[in-house]
Amino acid sequence: MNVNFELYKIFYYAAKHLNYSNAAKELYVSQSSISQNIKSLEVQLGSKLFYRAGKGVHLTEEGKLLYSYIEKAFHIIKAGEKNMESLNSLESGTVRIGASDTICKYFLFDALKEFHVLYPKVNITINNRPSSISLNMVNKGLLDVGIININPHKKTAGYNIIKFKSFSSVFIASEERFGHLKGKVLSLEELSDLPLISLEKDSTTRRILDAFLEERQLGISPEFEFGSMDLILEMTKLNVGVGFVSEPAANSILGDGIFKLQLKETLPTIDIGIVYNNNIPQTIATRTFIELLESYGDDNK
Repeated sequence: MNVNFELYKIFYYAAKHLNYSNAAKELYVSQSSISQNIKSLEVQLGSKLFYRAGKGVHLTEEGKLLYSYIEKAFHIIKAGEKNMESLNSLESGTVRIGASDTICKYFLFDALKEFHVLYPKVNITINNRPSSISLNMVNKGLLDVGIININPHKKTAGYNIIKFKSFSSVFIASEERFGHLKGKVLSLEELSDLPLISLEKDSTTRRILDAFLEERQLGISPEFEFGSMDLILEMTKLNVGVGFVSEPAANSILGDGIFKLQLKETLPTIDIGIVYNNNIPQTIATRTFIELLESYGDDNK
């Protein structure tokens, strides 16, 4: 059976009003059109749905059974329309974001706070993962947007990437253990003799550093690797070694017995990008969040 759903809509209004004339007024059609379409539906279903009584009509037992289902379906559809309208007016919805702990802490909090104040009914979920994993989740449609460290050595075809911010990475150390290096300009070769602490190899920041060192034929292997920038800061304060961290992270503890090492070479800057999948339509909530985030970018300072 392949019934035109428009017939069920007409049936719903006729059964709701139990009057073809009133149903016709609500649907902006003629009364004869209502009558003809009801007859067509009855033929296709093989059942009588209405019988006349006075000026109106009444549902048969078959009509009552069908109406019990059509009424539920009608309200479900209307609820769907209402929810879609809410999404389009930022009265509901969810934006799924992927970003590392470091990016969240040092680059996103102000934007997230403002978005929540402006659109309190839109939920924000944050998946704290390294940039490479966030990029993969955006590709699979598991995230709406990723805020990632861009690896210039990795292709990102199929994505739309908006440059957000840039930062430099630095080496920091404690005065208690490495105070003799304060004010001294070190080469990368000299740096390689020190106990280094860095992020794990699967992080974009570490991959960019490794590529930079390989270009200069330097094989520097950190003695300690962690998955969190905050852990590197703590290990540096505990005199474990020389930490390799982003400059914003370093600035949070400089002057508290921690100093920045000076290098002869200039380390590469790292770009942070806002990335989304070109092949997946965005909700208005996601588009609005991206536009707000762009206003916090380096180009809008």
